Amino acid sequence: MGRELVKLELPLLGAGVGTLGLARYLSRYDVASGPVLCPLRRFTGVPCPFCGMTTSFAHLAGGRVWESFVASPAGPLIFVATVAGIIALIWALVRRKRISVELSPTTKKWAYRISGVILAILMLYQSFRIGPLHPLIA
Repeated sequence: MGRELVKLELPLLGAGVGTLGLARYLSRYDVASGPVLCPLRRFTGVPCPFCGMTTSFAHLAGGRVWESFVASPAGPLIFVATVAGIIALIWALVRRKRISVELSPTTKKWAYRISGVILAILMLYQSFRIGPLHPLIA
């Protein structure tokens, strides 16, 4: 196993495991009523597209799927992607192989488009959360 493999994969693995561990720890508390961690929301009162992600992760780690989705619709998807990433990193370290993904230009173009749509959905969702539909969503 090359040094660069360990230099890259181990910190990513640590970050993923640490994130899920922290989410599990926070799942015992009411993180939604805790301090505001988002700088944009703290200074302007307007939530960013990723506001609610910590709460979403904590709810999902505690087994509260619906509450996780309500806190941030992308939270459960990113949580599952984090778990999949941890599994892939462990597999790569065990096999002593690098993780490499080659994307065609068409696939990259679609990945950017899908990312943009997801970001737009999150922005729209946050605008509804602070707007007139707030009682229906939160």
